[in-house]
Amino acid sequence: MDSFRTLHNLELKSIATAFVAGLVLYWVCAAFFLAVLHPLAKFPGPKLAAVSDWWLVYHEWLLGKSLTDILGELHQLHGPVVRYGPHRLHFSTPKAHSDIYNLKSRWDKDPDVYKAIVDGSSTFGLTNYHLAKERRDLIWPFYSRQSVQQMQKAINRQTKEGKLSNMSLAFRCLAQDIMADICLGSSLGTLEAREFESPLILALDQGLDSYVLMKSFPTLRNLLYSISAIITLPGEAEFTAAGTTVADHVTRGIQCPDTIPPHTMLSFLVPSPSDNTKEKLQPKLSQDIMIEELQTFVIGAGETVASAMVQALSGILQQPDLYKNVYEEIVQVWPEPDAPAPPIEALEKLPLLTAVIKEALRLTHGVVAPLPRIVPAGGAEIDSHHIPAGTSVGTSHVFIHMSPEYYDAPNEFQPERWLGDSSDKYLVAFSKGPRGCMGINLAWCQLYLVLATMIKTIRMDYPASLNDSKIKWKDCYQPLYYGRPLRIQCNRMESQC
Repeated sequence: MDSFRTLHNLELKSIATAFVAGLVLYWVCAAFFLAVLHPLAKFPGPKLAAVSDWWLVYHEWLLGKSLTDILGELHQLHGPVVRYGPHRLHFSTPKAHSDIYNLKSRWDKDPDVYKAIVDGSSTFGLTNYHLAKERRDLIWPFYSRQSVQQMQKAINRQTKEGKLSNMSLAFRCLAQDIMADICLGSSLGTLEAREFESPLILALDQGLDSYVLMKSFPTLRNLLYSISAIITLPGEAEFTAAGTTVADHVTRGIQCPDTIPPHTMLSFLVPSPSDNTKEKLQPKLSQDIMIEELQTFVIGAGETVASAMVQALSGILQQPDLYKNVYEEIVQVWPEPDAPAPPIEALEKLPLLTAVIKEALRLTHGVVAPLPRIVPAGGAEIDSHHIPAGTSVGTSHVFIHMSPEYYDAPNEFQPERWLGDSSDKYLVAFSKGPRGCMGINLAWCQLYLVLATMIKTIRMDYPASLNDSKIKWKDCYQPLYYGRPLRIQCNRMESQC
Protein backbone atom coordinates (compact mmCIF):
# COMPACT_ATOMS: atom_id res chain seq x y z
CA MET A 1 0.00 0.00 0.00
CA ASP A 2 2.81 2.41 0.90
CA SER A 3 4.53 1.64 -2.37
CA PHE A 4 1.31 2.38 -4.24
CA ARG A 5 0.92 5.73 -2.46
CA THR A 6 4.55 6.60 -3.17
CA LEU A 7 4.11 5.72 -6.85
CA HIS A 8 0.86 7.73 -6.98
CA ASN A 9 2.51 10.76 -5.43
CA LEU A 10 5.40 10.52 -7.87
CA GLU A 11 2.95 10.41 -10.78
CA LEU A 12 1.14 13.50 -9.49
CA LYS A 13 4.45 15.33 -9.05
CA SER A 14 5.50 14.31 -12.55
CA ILE A 15 2.23 15.54 -14.02
CA ALA A 16 2.51 18.84 -12.11
CA THR A 17 6.14 19.23 -13.16
CA ALA A 18 5.29 18.53 -16.78
CA PHE A 19 2.39 20.99 -16.64
CA VAL A 20 4.56 23.77 -15.18
CA ALA A 21 7.35 22.99 -17.65
CA GLY A 22 4.83 23.17 -20.48
CA LEU A 23 3.57 26.56 -19.31
CA VAL A 24 7.12 27.88 -18.98
CA LEU A 25 8.01 26.59 -22.44
CA TYR A 26 4.85 28.19 -23.87
CA TRP A 27 5.66 31.54 -22.24
CA VAL A 28 9.27 31.40 -23.42
CA CYS A 29 8.20 30.58 -26.98
CA ALA A 30 5.50 33.28 -26.95
CA ALA A 31 7.95 35.84 -25.58
CA PHE A 32 10.54 34.86 -28.21
CA PHE A 33 7.96 35.21 -30.98
CA LEU A 34 6.72 38.61 -29.74
CA ALA A 35 10.22 39.99 -29.20
CA VAL A 36 11.98 38.56 -32.28
CA LEU A 37 9.60 37.14 -34.89
CA HIS A 38 6.47 39.29 -34.54
CA PRO A 39 5.82 41.83 -37.37
CA LEU A 40 6.20 44.63 -34.79
CA ALA A 41 9.58 43.33 -33.60
CA LYS A 42 11.36 45.73 -35.97
CA PHE A 43 10.04 48.74 -34.07
CA PRO A 44 12.14 49.99 -31.14
CA GLY A 45 11.04 49.92 -27.53
CA PRO A 46 11.60 48.02 -24.26
CA LYS A 47 11.81 44.26 -24.84
CA LEU A 48 9.65 43.61 -21.78
CA ALA A 49 6.97 45.87 -23.25
CA ALA A 50 7.12 43.87 -26.46
CA VAL A 51 6.33 40.60 -24.70
CA SER A 52 3.76 41.67 -22.11
CA ASP A 53 1.28 44.46 -21.23
CA TRP A 54 2.45 44.07 -17.65
CA TRP A 55 5.43 46.32 -18.43
CA LEU A 56 3.04 49.23 -18.96
CA VAL A 57 0.93 48.23 -15.96
CA TYR A 58 4.06 48.33 -13.78
CA HIS A 59 5.11 51.80 -14.92
CA GLU A 60 1.65 53.36 -15.16
CA TRP A 61 -0.18 51.87 -12.20
CA LEU A 62 2.48 50.71 -9.75
CA LEU A 63 4.98 53.55 -10.29
CA GLY A 64 2.20 56.10 -10.93
CA LYS A 65 3.78 57.61 -14.06
CA SER A 66 1.69 59.35 -16.70
CA LEU A 67 1.48 57.51 -20.00
CA THR A 68 2.47 60.68 -21.87
CA ASP A 69 5.62 60.94 -19.73
CA ILE A 70 6.44 57.28 -20.35
CA LEU A 71 5.99 57.74 -24.09
CA GLY A 72 8.04 60.94 -24.04
CA GLU A 73 10.96 59.10 -22.47
CA LEU A 74 10.66 56.28 -25.01
CA HIS A 75 10.62 58.70 -27.95
CA GLN A 76 13.72 60.46 -26.65
CA LEU A 77 15.51 57.11 -26.57
CA HIS A 78 14.14 55.46 -29.71
CA GLY A 79 12.86 58.11 -32.12
CA PRO A 80 9.45 59.00 -33.61
CA VAL A 81 7.84 55.55 -33.36
CA VAL A 82 7.97 53.24 -30.34
CA ARG A 83 6.46 49.92 -29.36
CA TYR A 84 5.08 50.08 -25.83
CA GLY A 85 3.02 46.88 -25.78
CA PRO A 86 2.85 43.58 -27.66
CA HIS A 87 0.39 45.08 -30.16
CA ARG A 88 0.76 48.83 -29.50
CA LEU A 89 2.70 51.53 -31.33
CA HIS A 90 2.89 55.23 -30.56
CA PHE A 91 3.96 57.89 -33.06
CA SER A 92 5.10 61.41 -32.23
CA THR A 93 5.00 63.18 -35.61
CA PRO A 94 2.27 65.34 -37.19
CA LYS A 95 2.51 63.19 -40.34
CA ALA A 96 1.62 60.10 -38.31
CA HIS A 97 -1.22 61.98 -36.60
CA SER A 98 -2.58 62.93 -40.02
CA ASP A 99 -2.27 59.36 -41.31
CA ILE A 100 -4.16 57.93 -38.31
CA TYR A 101 -6.81 60.61 -37.74
CA ASN A 102 -7.93 61.69 -41.20
CA LEU A 103 -11.33 61.64 -42.87
CA LYS A 104 -10.45 58.54 -44.88
CA SER A 105 -9.44 56.47 -41.83
CA ARG A 106 -12.38 54.24 -41.07
CA TRP A 107 -10.68 52.53 -38.16
CA ASP A 108 -12.19 51.13 -34.99
CA LYS A 109 -11.27 52.46 -31.57
CA ASP A 110 -9.17 50.23 -29.31
CA PRO A 111 -11.75 48.64 -26.96
CA ASP A 112 -9.12 47.88 -24.29
CA VAL A 113 -8.75 51.62 -23.70
CA TYR A 114 -12.23 52.99 -24.31
CA LYS A 115 -14.07 50.44 -22.19
CA ALA A 116 -12.06 51.68 -19.23
CA ILE A 117 -13.74 55.08 -19.73
CA VAL A 118 -17.32 54.22 -20.61
CA ASP A 119 -18.88 50.79 -20.88
CA GLY A 120 -21.89 51.36 -23.05
CA SER A 121 -23.35 52.22 -26.42
CA SER A 122 -23.13 56.02 -26.56
CA THR A 123 -21.47 57.57 -29.61
CA PHE A 124 -18.28 58.02 -27.61
CA GLY A 125 -18.35 54.45 -26.30
CA LEU A 126 -18.97 52.74 -29.64
CA THR A 127 -15.66 51.34 -30.81
CA ASN A 128 -16.87 50.02 -34.17
CA TYR A 129 -16.41 52.68 -36.86
CA HIS A 130 -19.54 51.85 -38.88
CA LEU A 131 -21.86 51.79 -35.85
CA ALA A 132 -20.38 55.04 -34.60
CA LYS A 133 -20.72 56.70 -38.01
CA GLU A 134 -24.40 55.80 -38.18
CA ARG A 135 -24.97 57.39 -34.76
CA ARG A 136 -22.83 60.46 -35.53
CA ASP A 137 -24.67 61.08 -38.80
CA LEU A 138 -27.89 61.14 -36.82
CA ILE A 139 -26.67 63.49 -34.08
CA TRP A 140 -24.26 65.70 -36.06
CA PRO A 141 -26.92 68.17 -37.36
CA PHE A 142 -27.62 69.19 -33.76
CA TYR A 143 -24.06 70.51 -33.53
CA SER A 144 -24.18 72.42 -36.81
CA ARG A 145 -23.03 76.02 -36.72
CA GLN A 146 -26.59 77.33 -37.12
CA SER A 147 -27.81 75.19 -34.24
CA VAL A 148 -24.95 76.33 -32.01
CA GLN A 149 -25.85 79.96 -32.70
CA GLN A 150 -29.35 79.18 -31.42
CA MET A 151 -27.78 77.75 -28.25
CA GLN A 152 -26.25 81.11 -27.34
CA LYS A 153 -29.27 81.89 -25.14
CA ALA A 154 -28.66 78.76 -23.08
CA ILE A 155 -24.99 79.65 -22.66
CA ASN A 156 -25.86 83.23 -21.70
CA ARG A 157 -28.32 81.96 -19.07
CA GLN A 158 -25.55 80.12 -17.28
CA THR A 159 -22.84 82.78 -17.71
CA LYS A 160 -23.46 84.94 -14.66
CA GLU A 161 -21.34 87.66 -13.11
CA GLY A 162 -20.55 86.61 -9.59
CA LYS A 163 -17.96 86.35 -6.86
CA LEU A 164 -15.93 83.55 -8.37
CA SER A 165 -12.80 82.56 -6.49
CA ASN A 166 -11.76 78.94 -7.19
CA MET A 167 -11.95 79.29 -10.96
CA SER A 168 -10.74 75.74 -11.59
CA LEU A 169 -13.93 74.39 -10.00
CA ALA A 170 -16.13 77.32 -11.03
CA PHE A 171 -15.48 76.85 -14.74
CA ARG A 172 -16.09 73.12 -14.48
CA CYS A 173 -19.41 73.76 -12.76
CA LEU A 174 -20.30 76.33 -15.39
CA ALA A 175 -19.42 74.02 -18.28
CA GLN A 176 -21.42 71.24 -16.62
CA ASP A 177 -24.53 73.40 -16.26
CA ILE A 178 -24.20 74.73 -19.80
CA MET A 179 -24.12 71.19 -21.21
CA ALA A 180 -27.16 70.17 -19.14
CA ASP A 181 -29.04 73.28 -20.27
CA ILE A 182 -28.19 72.64 -23.92
CA CYS A 183 -29.09 68.96 -23.74
CA LEU A 184 -32.14 69.08 -21.46
CA GLY A 185 -33.19 72.70 -21.14
CA SER A 186 -32.33 72.86 -17.42
CA SER A 187 -29.09 72.74 -15.44
CA LEU A 188 -27.99 70.29 -12.77
CA GLY A 189 -27.32 73.15 -10.36
CA THR A 190 -23.61 72.49 -9.99
CA LEU A 191 -22.89 76.24 -9.96
CA GLU A 192 -24.96 76.54 -6.78
CA ALA A 193 -22.63 74.23 -4.82
CA ARG A 194 -20.80 75.89 -1.93
CA GLU A 195 -17.34 77.01 -3.05
CA PHE A 196 -18.22 75.27 -6.35
CA GLU A 197 -17.40 71.92 -4.74
CA SER A 198 -20.13 70.08 -6.61
CA PRO A 199 -20.31 66.39 -5.63
CA LEU A 200 -20.71 65.51 -9.30
CA ILE A 201 -17.55 67.39 -10.29
CA LEU A 202 -15.58 65.77 -7.47
CA ALA A 203 -16.95 62.38 -8.53
CA LEU A 204 -15.63 63.00 -12.06
CA ASP A 205 -12.15 63.42 -10.58
CA GLN A 206 -12.56 60.16 -8.69
CA GLY A 207 -13.51 58.49 -11.95
CA LEU A 208 -10.47 59.90 -13.74
CA ASP A 209 -8.23 58.78 -10.88
CA SER A 210 -9.44 55.19 -11.33
CA TYR A 211 -8.90 55.17 -15.11
CA VAL A 212 -5.45 53.56 -15.03
CA LEU A 213 -6.68 50.86 -12.64
CA MET A 214 -9.69 50.08 -14.85
CA LYS A 215 -7.54 49.98 -17.99
CA SER A 216 -4.81 47.87 -16.40
CA PHE A 217 -7.09 45.23 -14.90
CA PRO A 218 -10.02 44.56 -17.26
CA THR A 219 -11.18 41.52 -15.27
CA LEU A 220 -11.46 43.64 -12.13
CA ARG A 221 -13.22 46.32 -14.16
CA ASN A 222 -15.81 43.86 -15.44
CA LEU A 223 -16.32 42.49 -11.92
CA LEU A 224 -16.88 45.98 -10.50
CA TYR A 225 -19.35 46.81 -13.27
CA SER A 226 -21.25 43.57 -12.58
CA ILE A 227 -21.63 44.23 -8.84
CA SER A 228 -22.23 47.99 -9.09
CA ALA A 229 -25.90 47.40 -8.25
CA ILE A 230 -24.87 45.77 -4.97
CA ILE A 231 -21.82 47.78 -3.91
CA THR A 232 -21.66 51.56 -4.29
CA LEU A 233 -18.30 52.52 -5.78
CA PRO A 234 -16.65 55.91 -5.07
CA GLY A 235 -18.56 58.62 -6.93
CA GLU A 236 -21.20 56.15 -8.10
CA ALA A 237 -24.01 57.77 -6.10
CA GLU A 238 -23.39 61.15 -7.79
CA PHE A 239 -23.28 59.61 -11.26
CA THR A 240 -26.45 57.67 -10.53
CA ALA A 241 -28.27 60.80 -9.35
CA ALA A 242 -27.26 62.76 -12.46
CA GLY A 243 -28.11 59.81 -14.69
CA THR A 244 -31.54 59.50 -13.08
CA THR A 245 -32.20 63.19 -13.75
CA VAL A 246 -31.36 62.69 -17.42
CA ALA A 247 -33.50 59.54 -17.61
CA ASP A 248 -36.48 61.39 -16.08
CA HIS A 249 -36.20 64.17 -18.67
CA VAL A 250 -36.06 61.64 -21.50
CA THR A 251 -39.05 59.65 -20.19
CA ARG A 252 -41.19 62.78 -19.80
CA GLY A 253 -40.06 64.09 -23.18
CA ILE A 254 -41.03 60.90 -25.02
CA GLN A 255 -44.42 60.90 -23.29
CA CYS A 256 -45.07 64.62 -23.86
CA PRO A 257 -42.84 65.99 -26.66
CA ASP A 258 -44.56 69.39 -26.52
CA THR A 259 -43.10 70.00 -23.06
CA ILE A 260 -39.46 69.71 -24.18
CA PRO A 261 -37.65 73.09 -24.26
CA PRO A 262 -36.79 74.09 -27.85
CA HIS A 263 -33.25 74.09 -29.30
CA THR A 264 -32.11 71.34 -26.96
CA MET A 265 -30.57 68.01 -27.86
CA LEU A 266 -33.60 66.29 -26.34
CA SER A 267 -35.98 68.24 -28.60
CA PHE A 268 -33.76 67.28 -31.55
CA LEU A 269 -33.95 63.58 -30.67
CA VAL A 270 -37.67 63.66 -29.75
CA PRO A 271 -39.31 65.92 -32.36
CA SER A 272 -42.68 67.48 -31.57
CA PRO A 273 -45.64 67.20 -33.98
CA SER A 274 -45.67 69.97 -36.57
CA ASP A 275 -48.42 72.58 -36.83
CA ASN A 276 -49.72 70.93 -40.00
CA THR A 277 -50.16 67.51 -38.45
CA LYS A 278 -50.82 66.31 -34.95
CA GLU A 279 -49.38 62.88 -35.70
CA LYS A 280 -46.84 61.90 -33.06
CA LEU A 281 -43.33 61.58 -34.51
CA GLN A 282 -41.06 58.74 -33.51
CA PRO A 283 -37.92 59.48 -31.47
CA LYS A 284 -34.68 59.20 -33.42
CA LEU A 285 -33.18 56.74 -30.90
CA SER A 286 -34.58 54.10 -28.59
CA GLN A 287 -35.26 55.32 -25.06
CA ASP A 288 -32.38 53.37 -23.48
CA ILE A 289 -29.81 54.52 -26.04
CA MET A 290 -31.09 58.10 -25.87
CA ILE A 291 -30.66 58.12 -22.10
CA GLU A 292 -27.12 56.78 -22.37
CA GLU A 293 -26.24 59.26 -25.14
CA LEU A 294 -27.51 62.24 -23.17
CA GLN A 295 -25.90 61.03 -19.94
CA THR A 296 -22.52 60.95 -21.70
CA PHE A 297 -22.94 64.48 -23.05
CA VAL A 298 -24.36 65.97 -19.86
CA ILE A 299 -21.95 64.42 -17.37
CA GLY A 300 -18.60 64.46 -19.14
CA ALA A 301 -18.65 66.63 -22.25
CA GLY A 302 -17.72 69.94 -20.63
CA GLU A 303 -14.28 69.08 -19.24
CA THR A 304 -12.22 70.09 -22.28
CA VAL A 305 -13.89 73.50 -22.43
CA ALA A 306 -13.51 74.07 -18.68
CA SER A 307 -9.79 73.25 -18.81
CA ALA A 308 -9.27 75.70 -21.67
CA MET A 309 -11.16 78.42 -19.77
CA VAL A 310 -8.88 77.97 -16.75
CA GLN A 311 -5.74 78.04 -18.89
CA ALA A 312 -6.93 81.10 -20.83
CA LEU A 313 -7.75 83.09 -17.72
CA SER A 314 -4.53 82.06 -15.96
CA GLY A 315 -2.46 83.05 -18.98
CA ILE A 316 -4.21 86.41 -19.44
CA LEU A 317 -4.06 87.45 -15.79
CA GLN A 318 -0.34 86.73 -15.55
CA GLN A 319 0.27 89.25 -18.36
CA PRO A 320 -1.35 92.62 -17.45
CA ASP A 321 -0.74 94.12 -20.89
CA LEU A 322 -2.43 91.17 -22.56
CA TYR A 323 -5.36 91.45 -20.13
CA LYS A 324 -5.76 95.13 -21.00
CA ASN A 325 -5.53 94.54 -24.77
CA VAL A 326 -8.08 91.70 -24.75
CA TYR A 327 -10.47 93.81 -22.69
CA GLU A 328 -10.18 96.76 -25.08
CA GLU A 329 -10.74 94.47 -28.07
CA ILE A 330 -13.94 93.06 -26.54
CA VAL A 331 -15.24 96.54 -25.71
CA GLN A 332 -15.08 97.41 -29.42
CA VAL A 333 -17.96 95.01 -30.11
CA TRP A 334 -19.57 95.20 -26.66
CA PRO A 335 -19.42 98.87 -25.61
CA GLU A 336 -22.52 99.15 -23.42
CA PRO A 337 -21.92 98.17 -19.76
CA ASP A 338 -25.28 96.53 -19.15
CA ALA A 339 -25.98 95.18 -22.63
CA PRO A 340 -26.15 91.40 -23.21
CA ALA A 341 -23.28 89.61 -24.90
CA PRO A 342 -23.04 90.32 -28.63
CA PRO A 343 -23.75 87.60 -31.21
CA ILE A 344 -21.12 84.92 -31.45
CA GLU A 345 -20.25 86.08 -34.98
CA ALA A 346 -18.99 89.41 -33.58
CA LEU A 347 -16.73 87.72 -31.02
CA GLU A 348 -15.30 85.33 -33.61
CA LYS A 349 -13.89 88.30 -35.53
CA LEU A 350 -11.73 89.42 -32.59
CA PRO A 351 -8.17 88.26 -33.44
CA LEU A 352 -6.62 88.55 -29.97
CA LEU A 353 -9.48 86.80 -28.16
CA THR A 354 -9.36 84.06 -30.79
CA ALA A 355 -5.59 83.74 -30.32
CA VAL A 356 -6.03 83.43 -26.54
CA ILE A 357 -8.53 80.59 -27.01
CA LYS A 358 -6.29 78.76 -29.48
CA GLU A 359 -3.32 79.02 -27.14
CA ALA A 360 -5.41 77.78 -24.21
CA LEU A 361 -6.57 74.78 -26.26
CA ARG A 362 -2.98 74.07 -27.31
CA LEU A 363 -1.74 73.96 -23.72
CA THR A 364 -4.65 71.90 -22.36
CA HIS A 365 -4.70 69.48 -25.33
CA GLY A 366 -8.29 68.25 -24.91
CA VAL A 367 -7.60 64.57 -24.30
CA VAL A 368 -3.96 63.96 -23.36
CA ALA A 369 -3.73 60.17 -23.75
CA PRO A 370 -3.22 58.65 -27.20
CA LEU A 371 -6.52 57.99 -28.97
CA PRO A 372 -5.72 54.43 -30.11
CA ARG A 373 -7.15 53.04 -33.32
CA ILE A 374 -6.99 49.48 -34.64
CA VAL A 375 -5.33 49.14 -38.03
CA PRO A 376 -7.85 47.41 -40.35
CA ALA A 377 -7.38 44.36 -42.56
CA GLY A 378 -4.63 44.80 -45.13
CA GLY A 379 -2.54 47.02 -42.87
CA ALA A 380 -1.78 50.71 -43.33
CA GLU A 381 1.03 53.14 -44.09
CA ILE A 382 1.75 55.48 -41.17
CA ASP A 383 4.55 58.00 -41.54
CA SER A 384 6.25 55.81 -44.19
CA HIS A 385 6.00 52.66 -42.01
CA HIS A 386 3.85 49.69 -43.01
CA ILE A 387 1.80 48.68 -39.98
CA PRO A 388 0.14 45.24 -39.92
CA ALA A 389 -3.57 44.77 -39.33
CA GLY A 390 -4.74 44.50 -35.74
CA THR A 391 -2.10 46.86 -34.35
CA SER A 392 -3.25 49.51 -31.89
CA VAL A 393 -1.77 52.85 -33.03
CA GLY A 394 -2.06 56.40 -31.78
CA THR A 395 -0.50 59.83 -31.34
CA SER A 396 -1.10 61.90 -28.24
CA HIS A 397 -2.08 65.53 -28.85
CA VAL A 398 0.65 66.49 -26.39
CA PHE A 399 3.40 65.54 -28.83
CA ILE A 400 1.90 67.75 -31.54
CA HIS A 401 1.10 70.75 -29.34
CA MET A 402 4.44 70.74 -27.51
CA SER A 403 6.68 70.19 -30.54
CA PRO A 404 9.44 72.86 -30.73
CA GLU A 405 9.52 72.19 -34.47
CA TYR A 406 6.15 73.90 -34.84
CA TYR A 407 5.94 76.10 -31.75
CA ASP A 408 8.65 78.36 -30.36
CA ALA A 409 8.85 78.12 -26.55
CA PRO A 410 6.05 75.52 -26.53
CA ASN A 411 5.71 75.53 -22.72
CA GLU A 412 4.89 79.25 -22.63
CA PHE A 413 1.47 80.91 -22.98
CA GLN A 414 2.02 83.13 -26.02
CA PRO A 415 -1.23 83.97 -27.84
CA GLU A 416 0.63 86.23 -30.26
CA ARG A 417 1.89 83.11 -32.03
CA TRP A 418 -1.61 82.78 -33.52
CA LEU A 419 -1.85 86.32 -34.89
CA GLY A 420 -1.21 87.24 -38.51
CA ASP A 421 -0.92 84.45 -41.06
CA SER A 422 -0.35 81.63 -38.57
CA SER A 423 -1.99 78.31 -39.37
CA ASP A 424 -3.92 76.15 -36.94
CA LYS A 425 -3.03 73.00 -38.88
CA TYR A 426 -1.27 71.59 -35.82
CA LEU A 427 -3.96 72.55 -33.32
CA VAL A 428 -5.61 69.19 -32.66
CA ALA A 429 -7.30 69.62 -29.28
CA PHE A 430 -10.58 68.28 -30.70
CA SER A 431 -8.79 65.57 -32.70
CA LYS A 432 -9.32 65.10 -36.43
CA GLY A 433 -11.05 62.72 -38.78
CA PRO A 434 -14.40 60.91 -38.64
CA ARG A 435 -14.13 60.28 -34.88
CA GLY A 436 -13.19 63.85 -33.98
CA CYS A 437 -15.18 65.77 -31.37
CA MET A 438 -18.74 66.41 -32.55
CA GLY A 439 -19.12 69.34 -30.18
CA ILE A 440 -16.27 71.45 -31.57
CA ASN A 441 -18.60 74.27 -32.73
CA LEU A 442 -20.35 74.31 -29.37
CA ALA A 443 -17.01 74.31 -27.53
CA TRP A 444 -15.78 77.35 -29.45
CA CYS A 445 -19.07 79.11 -28.82
CA GLN A 446 -18.80 78.51 -25.08
CA LEU A 447 -15.20 79.68 -24.96
CA TYR A 448 -15.93 82.92 -26.81
CA LEU A 449 -19.01 83.79 -24.77
CA VAL A 450 -17.77 82.81 -21.32
CA LEU A 451 -14.33 84.39 -21.61
CA ALA A 452 -15.71 87.56 -23.19
CA THR A 453 -18.31 87.84 -20.43
CA MET A 454 -15.76 87.31 -17.67
CA ILE A 455 -13.25 89.78 -19.09
CA LYS A 456 -15.88 92.40 -19.93
CA THR A 457 -17.98 92.36 -16.76
CA ILE A 458 -15.58 91.39 -13.93
CA ARG A 459 -12.37 93.01 -12.77
CA MET A 460 -10.07 90.17 -11.88
CA ASP A 461 -6.93 90.35 -9.76
CA TYR A 462 -4.40 87.51 -9.85
CA PRO A 463 -2.68 86.77 -6.51
CA ALA A 464 0.54 85.14 -7.74
CA SER A 465 1.42 83.80 -4.30
CA LEU A 466 -1.76 81.68 -4.25
CA ASN A 467 -1.41 80.21 -7.73
CA ASP A 468 0.86 77.98 -9.79
CA SER A 469 2.36 79.73 -12.81
CA LYS A 470 2.00 76.50 -14.80
CA ILE A 471 -1.01 74.22 -14.59
CA LYS A 472 -0.09 70.67 -13.51
CA TRP A 473 -1.84 67.50 -14.63
CA LYS A 474 -1.56 63.73 -14.71
CA ASP A 475 -2.53 61.63 -17.71
CA CYS A 476 -5.78 59.81 -16.89
CA TYR A 477 -7.03 59.84 -20.48
CA GLN A 478 -8.21 63.37 -19.80
CA PRO A 479 -5.87 65.52 -17.71
CA LEU A 480 -6.39 65.13 -13.96
CA TYR A 481 -5.22 68.40 -12.40
CA TYR A 482 -3.38 68.17 -9.09
CA GLY A 483 -1.66 71.51 -8.47
CA ARG A 484 -3.16 74.51 -6.71
CA PRO A 485 -6.48 75.59 -8.27
CA LEU A 486 -6.68 78.93 -10.06
CA ARG A 487 -7.83 81.50 -7.49
CA ILE A 488 -8.63 85.08 -8.39
CA GLN A 489 -10.17 88.08 -6.69
CA CYS A 490 -13.31 89.19 -8.52
CA ASN A 491 -15.09 92.54 -8.43
CA ARG A 492 -17.67 94.14 -10.63
CA MET A 493 -16.18 96.01 -13.58
CA GLU A 494 -16.99 99.70 -13.25
CA SER A 495 -15.57 101.27 -16.33
CA GLN A 496 -12.34 99.88 -17.71
CA CYS A 497 -9.70 97.30 -16.88
